[in-house]
Amino acid sequence: MVAFAMLLMEFLLSGRFKSVSGSTGIDLTMRFHQLIARSLTAFILIHPFLYVTPLKYPLPWDTTGQLTLGLSSASITTGILGWVLEVVPENRTAG
Repeated sequence: MVAFAMLLMEFLLSGRFKSVSGSTGIDLTMRFHQLIARSLTAFILIHPFLYVTPLKYPLPWDTTGQLTLGLSSASITTGILGWVLEVVPENRTAG
């Protein structure tokens, strides 16, 4: 949710609106845009690993373990597929 909010903020910063960059200047606004974009990319690439980080204590409301994410072959396959598709450039055709 935080990454999505940051992504929406990026549209405002890259739009070069006078209300956003008028008092601070376009150079400072674009530098901040670049910093946020790099941080957002790192968060997006790291977040799958946070899902499978082992917990020190079991969740008290999950006595069966059904709500715990694991490393099954299906979850690893779809995770790797999503990670690969994240960095594949979009193929645009003119026309």
